[in-house]
Amino acid sequence: MECELELYLENENVNIYSIRTNGEKLEIEKFLEKFPPGSTYEKDINIILAAIKKIISNGALERYFRPEGSYADGIGAIPIEGNRLRLYCIRVSDSILVIGNGDVKQVKKWQECPILSQYVEQLKKLQEKLTQSLKDRTTTIVNKNINGRLKFNIK
Repeated sequence: MECELELYLENENVNIYSIRTNGEKLEIEKFLEKFPPGSTYEKDINIILAAIKKIISNGALERYFRPEGSYADGIGAIPIEGNRLRLYCIRVSDSILVIGNGDVKQVKKWQECPILSQYVEQLKKLQEKLTQSLKDRTTTIVNKNINGRLKFNIK
């Protein structure tokens, strides 16, 4: 599967990227479409949107994310507090965030849910590829921008 990082939102504090998989809609767009206004999870989605607004205002600070997986892989979930929904992301730095997808969390651990596992595993693999590309210097980070190679094949 081909994953491409694409700038979703840019402001003075943070650049938010999302993932376009195989030319489809961005993962953040897919997530938001699953939970439209008036849905059963409207309160939960509003909590996530409020968390994103805080990130936009202050940057992608560690305290805004629930760590998922190992600390080294940088995978986190929004929101930090209890919620029935999880939105998974890669916190690259205080000024760069990659937002993936998410869903309803009905189990204790994301590993117990095939849908959530798929989203987290995709981000972990993408993070590995991005880290390697940064080491190889085929991708660079300048301030809030990810430059160079932005397409990665994920298996």
